Amino acid sequence: MNAVPPVPLFVGPVELLLVGAVILVILFGSRATDIAREAGSAAGKVKKTRREAEKEIDEVKGEFEEGIEPIKEEAQAVEEEVKEVEEDIEDIETDIGGSTDDGPDRGVQLDDDEQDGPL
Repeated sequence: MNAVPPVPLFVGPVELLLVGAVILVILFGSRATDIAREAGSAAGKVKKTRREAEKEIDEVKGEFEEGIEPIKEEAQAVEEEVKEVEEDIEDIETDIGGSTDDGPDRGVQLDDDEQDGPL
């Protein structure tokens, strides 16, 4: 007789679950690895695209700021001119207000028709 009793391949449900898990890992593990590689590749592409987009945004910002600078300078020049004109207007108003002259027609002889007034 045989002294060693035969050992069954599957002893219980726990062992069956372990074997099933190993089979699933073998079958789908390579697919999971492929998915992980694809995800990593996609993440790399996203990072690269983001870097390129950020570079383009910085370039556009620089061009925009360069374009705005002359406009700002021109606006400041116009503001200074407006202030000068306003000061000139105030000076003229002061001169007119302080003048005793009633206008450019003072002392001009009127014709007879003009003395009657408006029609």
